[in-house]
Amino acid sequence: MTEMGRPSEYKIEEVADITRQYRRIKPDAPAITFEGRTQTYEQLDKRANLIAEALLSKGLGAGDRIAYFAKNSDTFVELYLACAKSHVTLVPINWRLASVEVEYILADSEARLIFVSDEFEATAFALKEKIPGVVDVIGIEGARGVVGLEKWLGEPADVDPKLDVVPDIAVVQMYTSGTTGRPKGALLSNANVVASLHAGDQGALGAWGYDDVMLVALPFFHVGGAQIGLHILHQGGHMVVIRDANAESILMAFGKWPVTRTGLVPAVLQFCLDHELCKTTDFSSLKTVTYGGSPISENLFRRAKQTLGCELIHMFAMTETTAIGTVLLPQEYEQGPEERQRSIGRAAASMQVRVVKPDGSETAPREVGEIVVKGPCVFSGYWKLAEASAQAIRDGWFHTGDAGYTDEAGYLYIHDRIKDMIISGGENVYPAEIENVLSDHPAVKDVAVIGVPDEKWGEAVKAVVVTRTGILADQADVIAFARTRLAGYKVPKSVDFVDELPRNSSGKLLKRLIRAPYWDGRARQVN
Repeated sequence: MTEMGRPSEYKIEEVADITRQYRRIKPDAPAITFEGRTQTYEQLDKRANLIAEALLSKGLGAGDRIAYFAKNSDTFVELYLACAKSHVTLVPINWRLASVEVEYILADSEARLIFVSDEFEATAFALKEKIPGVVDVIGIEGARGVVGLEKWLGEPADVDPKLDVVPDIAVVQMYTSGTTGRPKGALLSNANVVASLHAGDQGALGAWGYDDVMLVALPFFHVGGAQIGLHILHQGGHMVVIRDANAESILMAFGKWPVTRTGLVPAVLQFCLDHELCKTTDFSSLKTVTYGGSPISENLFRRAKQTLGCELIHMFAMTETTAIGTVLLPQEYEQGPEERQRSIGRAAASMQVRVVKPDGSETAPREVGEIVVKGPCVFSGYWKLAEASAQAIRDGWFHTGDAGYTDEAGYLYIHDRIKDMIISGGENVYPAEIENVLSDHPAVKDVAVIGVPDEKWGEAVKAVVVTRTGILADQADVIAFARTRLAGYKVPKSVDFVDELPRNSSGKLLKRLIRAPYWDGRARQVN
């Protein structure tokens, strides 16, 4: 056995090797469970083969894209592995987005097929008519589609395509929100994903066991959800998938399965601890919870530690780094100085992290600069956006847009967000997109969107509005208008009305001055 507990004969060069190898090594072991349906490694690999062969037989291959438009299910994992085997690229769609946002991603990605569940089927059909490149809507999880998944598959043979390994091919294209309001498709290659798995082998996500049972509650349209599931399969463990990341579903899963590890954003972790079911849930098998997406308060950390009785590992990463960045281990949080509880840790295995000045030189300890990341997990660029890719990746370093500093021991701290990004409940929200929408409101003359401290969500979206003379508007009206154009988590939770917004001589909004009253008395400008 290897150091991590896996058999020494398990070797991977590409994502497709995961189930290919375990089908040979442990064919009858459980690989994935979803809503009472369990597939062994042999069954999961066979399913991936069938879908891969169907894709290839219909003329799809390298360079083509298919979209997954549904909540979490085992079908996503089947498609992910099938795409790895066929060299087709998978595009997960954030089902929380508004229809116009989904339309943009489908058109931009040039997805030829949409695999959709029943609750989003009407939207998928409507968008198919508007986007010429979409050939078919394939129904899954109760949806009929143009054709259901099983009928679409036909009767392909259980044959592994075993195409030549191509490290640079994009296995998945994950869309991230953009500061201009347009999402960008981050291309995660075979090499990126395999590197992230190897980083997990080296402790980037804590210790693993060959018999681990991982609860996957994070949505698959986020890189954290998509990648954490692959990690447990890579380790030869058992993935338990739940459709929605709500407290009741998560706690009920603990009652059904001997879950040893999971990953959550702090807001959902708090919801779980506050839920009535938490008092009677058995967490005795739980060894590790990774958390990220936003910082965690000392109170929540202590509550979680006392209730769950497991290790809590803080991850700072992003889509562009294939969910590997920095890590703060529990002993570092608990045994270091109090200040370290606000740290996002140090570089994870295989990664380098620096804080740099505008000229690219490294800052001194305590000096604020931009956080940049380098390593094999850094993505290859954005789909069809050469200029944005070149701006983001310079000399191999990915520029995160986050401002931070290091302490004398090399621990990293986030100070502010260069790109004004708001993180609310683990979701990235970009003010420019919301400002563009609110500017269309007939009563809005000027608007700034900022993040303000919120005990439940970490940060809440707030709009600060200047109204046009003679046109009345109130908070409810502005929020209702936004709700028709934006995903729910992007809609402002509150609206303040002011006579004027501060701008510099070139007309740029001075967000720092707008944010200041709401963050007064806090040591840092993130929560």
